[in-house]
Amino acid sequence: MLLRIIYKLLICSTLSGLFAVSPALASEDGDLEARTTAVMKAFDHDVKPILAAYCLRCHDEAKHKGDTDLSGLTSGAAAFADRSLLAHGLHKLLAHEMPPERERQPSADERRQVAAWFGSMRRLTPRDPGESAIRRLSRAEYANTLHDLLGVDPAVAADLPGDVAGAGFTSSIAPVLMEKYLLVADEALDQLIRPEQMRLSWKAGQLDAVIDGKPDPGRAEGAERRVVGPGQLAALFPAPSDGTYTITVRAAAERVGKEPLRLAVRCGTRVVGELAITAPLKSPASYSLTCKLPAGRTSLALIVVNPFIEAVEPPPAKPAPP
Repeated sequence: MLLRIIYKLLICSTLSGLFAVSPALASEDGDLEARTTAVMKAFDHDVKPILAAYCLRCHDEAKHKGDTDLSGLTSGAAAFADRSLLAHGLHKLLAHEMPPERERQPSADERRQVAAWFGSMRRLTPRDPGESAIRRLSRAEYANTLHDLLGVDPAVAADLPGDVAGAGFTSSIAPVLMEKYLLVADEALDQLIRPEQMRLSWKAGQLDAVIDGKPDPGRAEGAERRVVGPGQLAALFPAPSDGTYTITVRAAAERVGKEPLRLAVRCGTRVVGELAITAPLKSPASYSLTCKLPAGRTSLALIVVNPFIEAVEPPPAKPAPP
């Protein structure tokens, strides 16, 4: 019971919580590693000399005014290793907050040069796509997801309300709708969690038969049956639950003509398949097919599709009177 509750919670929370998510924006085209190397080299040429000329006098290891020490930014690799410190210093420079007014100032071109390099560095980091758009699954998507993940019949979601166009598609789940999701989860679990596999077998002589239109009841001690001409065998199978079952028939036949004997398998009132019996009489073989059965007692029947009917020669014609 506990396992069923856990599965039910997973189906409702996971499947009804599967969302379509907007794809993340990709970083700019090109090889990231090559572009990073180029930006690091540009630091040595475009930024490092400006830091040395206008910043290190007050922000080196000895003075580090404002608790800012830029002396460790000796290369592009070092700058990338401490991006937060570099960004802090460059923001001050580009905002004209540093150097102080009484100190020597970089030219407008130098500030633009630093700004261009700083922009190149920032573009190496993938852009934040922002909040992703999420929505719940539609009824069809939910049914298909149940089928793909659990192998259950998509029809289990048929009772969920349709996604009508008039009211629009909403991502919220009302309490009544959530109750329907719980019912769907129960039905999916009924298909997913089965009782122990049930195996029943009969000997052909134990099955009731109809041969040449005449009933022939089965017997408890019956072993095999030899059917010549039209006929069928039948049994009642108590299916413990809705599901897919395998029907195996062990049979042999004497081939008469070009095609093998064919047995139709009927479940209730529906023929679910045919078996071509190719094994000779001395070496019976097993033939199988699968079909879906509802819970409860179901009539299973084997019907000879192409019985051999021996031709009866007409009596000789009477001689004509003289």
